[in-house]
Amino acid sequence: MTEPRRFDVRIPVQPLLVALCALVFLANAGFYWERTIDDAYISFRYARNFAAGYGLRFNPGDEPVEGFTNFLWTMGSAGVIALGGDPMFWAKVAGMTAGAGCLALAWRLCAALRAREDLLNVLPPLLLATSAHFAHWAVQGLETLAPPLAILAATVLTLRETDSRARILWSPLAIVAAFMVRPDTVFAFLPLAAYRMVLCGRDGDAWKRFALWATYCAIGLAVYNGWRLAYFGDLLPNTWYAKSGAGHVRGFSHLYEFYLNQAGSTPNPADQSVYGASAESSIAGRAGWIAIAVVPLLLVAALGTLAQRILVAGQVLANAVYVVVVGGDWMPGFRFLMIALPFVAMNAVFAVDALESRFRNAGRRLARLAFGIAAIAAIVGQFRVDTAHVFYREPMWMTRDADWMKPANAARNYGKSFSVALEGISDELLQRTARGSSIFMSDIGFPGWVRPDLEIVDVDGLTNRFLAGAPSVRDSAAAADPAAYVMRDLEPDYLLAFAVHSQTGGPPQVYPPPVAKAVARPEFARYAEVWTGLKSGRDVRNHLYARDGVEPPTDAECIELLKDAARENPRVARMAEILYRECAARGFLEDREARAIVERAIDRLPRDGNLIAGVLFHASNRGDLDMARTAFEASRRANPEFEAPWRMMAGALRSAGRPAEADALMAEWESE
Repeated sequence: MTEPRRFDVRIPVQPLLVALCALVFLANAGFYWERTIDDAYISFRYARNFAAGYGLRFNPGDEPVEGFTNFLWTMGSAGVIALGGDPMFWAKVAGMTAGAGCLALAWRLCAALRAREDLLNVLPPLLLATSAHFAHWAVQGLETLAPPLAILAATVLTLRETDSRARILWSPLAIVAAFMVRPDTVFAFLPLAAYRMVLCGRDGDAWKRFALWATYCAIGLAVYNGWRLAYFGDLLPNTWYAKSGAGHVRGFSHLYEFYLNQAGSTPNPADQSVYGASAESSIAGRAGWIAIAVVPLLLVAALGTLAQRILVAGQVLANAVYVVVVGGDWMPGFRFLMIALPFVAMNAVFAVDALESRFRNAGRRLARLAFGIAAIAAIVGQFRVDTAHVFYREPMWMTRDADWMKPANAARNYGKSFSVALEGISDELLQRTARGSSIFMSDIGFPGWVRPDLEIVDVDGLTNRFLAGAPSVRDSAAAADPAAYVMRDLEPDYLLAFAVHSQTGGPPQVYPPPVAKAVARPEFARYAEVWTGLKSGRDVRNHLYARDGVEPPTDAECIELLKDAARENPRVARMAEILYRECAARGFLEDREARAIVERAIDRLPRDGNLIAGVLFHASNRGDLDMARTAFEASRRANPEFEAPWRMMAGALRSAGRPAEADALMAEWESE
């Protein structure tokens, strides 16, 4: 008699927990979905010009200048554009996919380096999933989470290749890919090379394999960098020459700011630019991050295995040294430290193993208890991450919307349009600058994207090797006197500058150094101010100057520019709102093409309250009941709980002399 066959019904607990962490991460990133950083559009403009056949140039017809630091990301965006897709949408999808991949690889790498399959392996994905910074960088449109994904993959492959003596070496491909996504990830190559060299010892065959591995890496990097040098004329990206030089002190300060912020610091509300300098912070959060980040690094360095010391603790130290060398980063969100974050979390797990190996039963339980308390404190600290570092947005767990995990909430947030930076400046440029003109300005991302016809010269030299002082032009007269080069040689049609005022409405007091030198030139006397408006804060204002003889666009030209911008940016509700507003103001309400563009935007983004409110407001003022009804009906279907569209539609009906219909509409609202 044979025994009945038994089926293995064990549930894979760890993969399920990692999948749950991935869902938390995706929900976390989805909360920031509507946010987009301006610099992403610099890459997109390069990508669009490449797809159009102009080459990798910010301005068609200019010489090639590497004003981006994400070659593979830019080329991927060019492919999306060539296929008719929206690069911002797919960049966000790619960023979220890369982040989820980081969670999975951190889990597998942690398990492989520990050679244990307990639940502590899930801690790295949990810490990544609950990090506001990691989540918001997934959807900013930049490549920020692609490098950590490639580096984690290279580390996993390196471990597999050295443990099994695999015949095919795949890790060089991941290393070269990381470099092509972002060149400054080259620091991550050092721990991998050091680990392979240490393992070689006196084994001649191992040294041959190391030489083969190093050769593969060198060939890949040499081919790519050789092409870059031949195409762009400089070994490093132009952005390096334009932005580097903040100083080592600022780099150390950046690391300290990150620690304060992860611990739940709250900056002084009177000065949001001071990261934690005058902060009140969570004591538990600080203690938690010391216990989960700082102390484990020391423990692993002293007690960890060789692989843990070099591959994980080494990556954290290499990333920290890089941040100090480059002087930190001006952007909020600590993007340069996203590479270290998975390895910081793994260090914490290895530290527990190191302590357990030194104690017996009671000591082990105590170590785990202490670590558990520290982990909870660290995660709670992340829950309290200050919004000054995440574009002044509350993390999802602190929002007043208590039911954020419900599918309806997620759909509502996804339905919002992208709230891109510098929409106000783009609005003014669309109305006040003639097609095909040139402009000297900063913050060139989104304005440059919506105005592809403008020849833009970046104030900081991001896309201009002379203003950046690149080695290939460093000895030239233009690089020696950039202000004269701009005002005398380039002679832009417009100059857009921001300045700090002593009081709102007062005269400009302080310009950024490049602008201050330009306005001090005698050629600036030929420019007259045509617009001023707030940029940020109370006293920082934008000023748009036009050169003598430069004519503003006509009403018809302005409407055509606005139609192009709204058509090319269907997910940016502000573009459609501006288009309708100007059509109403300039007498183009009967423009069928413009109306169709606005109607498509309303149909695509019915949950965007700003779009609906803006269209309803201008439609009611102009007596355009057809457009008002289009906006109202879309909002009524998408947001039935919102009262404002009902009242605005009723106002439009009253303005059109239909008070009975307005009363009936409000009676219907009250009955619902």
